[in-house]
Amino acid sequence: MKTRVALLRGANLNDPELASYQPLLDRFSFSFFCNARGALPIRSANIKAQPLWYGDDFIRLLPSKLRNRARLTALRLFGAFDSPLRMSAICQNHDILHTAETFSGYSLKAVELKRQFNHKVILTVWENIPFLYENIPTTPFGRKLAQAKAIVRQSADHFLVASQTARMALELEGVEPERITYIGTAVSLENFQPRPKTYQLHRKLNIAPDSTIILFAGRLVWEKGVFDLLEAFTLLHRSSQLEKDVHLLYNGNPYERDRLMFECRRLGLQERVHFLEGKAYANANQMPGLYNDVDVLVLPSLPTRFWMEQFGIVLIEAMASGIPVLGSSSGAIPEVIGDAGVVFPAHDIQALASALSRLLKSPQMRQQLAERGRQRCETFFSPQSVSNRISGAYDRVMCGQISN
Repeated sequence: MKTRVALLRGANLNDPELASYQPLLDRFSFSFFCNARGALPIRSANIKAQPLWYGDDFIRLLPSKLRNRARLTALRLFGAFDSPLRMSAICQNHDILHTAETFSGYSLKAVELKRQFNHKVILTVWENIPFLYENIPTTPFGRKLAQAKAIVRQSADHFLVASQTARMALELEGVEPERITYIGTAVSLENFQPRPKTYQLHRKLNIAPDSTIILFAGRLVWEKGVFDLLEAFTLLHRSSQLEKDVHLLYNGNPYERDRLMFECRRLGLQERVHFLEGKAYANANQMPGLYNDVDVLVLPSLPTRFWMEQFGIVLIEAMASGIPVLGSSSGAIPEVIGDAGVVFPAHDIQALASALSRLLKSPQMRQQLAERGRQRCETFFSPQSVSNRISGAYDRVMCGQISN
């Protein structure tokens, strides 16, 4: 009989992560659960997401201008409340509950119900800042969250980490090393692969077919380094280090797009800087074609008190597509890129400009990094290699080799 696994991700179930589980569908009996409200579209083959009402879905029923206040109020009163209302039924019908993050309400509920239903609990952890939010114990939310995370860390059977920075955070929080397995994150090598340019993107942006395109993909927010990238691009433009037809493209959620566009106009770069709106996870089917029409990807993320880059899935998507990548030193970026790209110090605009200039001036360097990036993805981030690490952890937990 196959081991029955419930994968719970709330509103964050997404196609890029599901690439890690595709090879396991024949070996394990999976159920994939997402929020009833606000869930991302799932297009992965042979995977059907089952919507569940979570506590935080009721917040999503409110008018958008009231949601943040209602969410903060609920957190202060109840702590994490993103747990399915039918959690007992899920526990009863599965051998493993595979949740995410020690701070989530559904991870807490899963471990609280272990004694009643005798299931195993495995967490995937991306969070790489030790004791996140726990170091504000003066607030009701901080106290509640610290207590909940301590229960999850103590009671979960095993932890799967997407990066070594996440492993370090868990160990600092007191999780024993033998209860942690590094898995990384997979990228579909079939969907993302080197292909000839179609120039559809060039036509869409109304630029010449021989134009060079620098891509940023992700949330358009300060901590993603989007202003640093614009300022580095400006330095190159003003120092005449850019070819005539080099363009910068921002593709992602438009949170701070208006501020970026204002700065573009102030810098006189509105003809060189372009914006496409879309959520990378929600538009996963459009991303392969986008990568194939660009020349360089930059992920210039900045560390903050409450966040630093936890992996950077766009990096491995671009690398698998044969696109050279530049990334900052924030969080997990250096370990993801390895020797297959260029890493520069976070928030060092001059270093970013210099690295970008070297890459743009050297077709040979771009080709070498493109080849290394594809090889690195095939070696470390293929669905088969990541799924092997996941299935190994499942087997060890079910056989009692790992227990808690």
